[in-house]
Amino acid sequence: MAEAEHAFVRATGASDASILLHSAGAWRRWDHVDAPGSGRSINLPADVATWRLPAPLAGGLFVPIRPGVLAALATAPREGKETESVASTLARALELALTALERKGLAHEDGNELDVMQRVALRILKSHDLQEIFLLITHETRRL
Repeated sequence: MAEAEHAFVRATGASDASILLHSAGAWRRWDHVDAPGSGRSINLPADVATWRLPAPLAGGLFVPIRPGVLAALATAPREGKETESVASTLARALELALTALERKGLAHEDGNELDVMQRVALRILKSHDLQEIFLLITHETRRL
């Protein structure tokens, strides 16, 4: 996420940028989500969770990446629709990268489950005892 913050700074000409995560009813920097207390939360209007397009916000630019969940906040960016357009494109690219990463993780998990099913099938084919087969299926199902 630090690279994403630097990309928003370069793309918008901002003095600084933060990736924010909406957690426990408040917006927090991505690296402060686990920090206790509300001292680390960032005060934003309540309706920013519904924003779908970049919008100027108190000397900065709020850029939704995943509306209501993940956003970027650029401080003192260049003004203009072109900056908002570039920020929007960067947000979409980041959202696509996150989605691809999540899908890769899900595919890996599916692969692990497939390996388990293949092992169970192989053991079933090797076994001639029905009780042993049911016991094996029960144990592998619990493990999943």
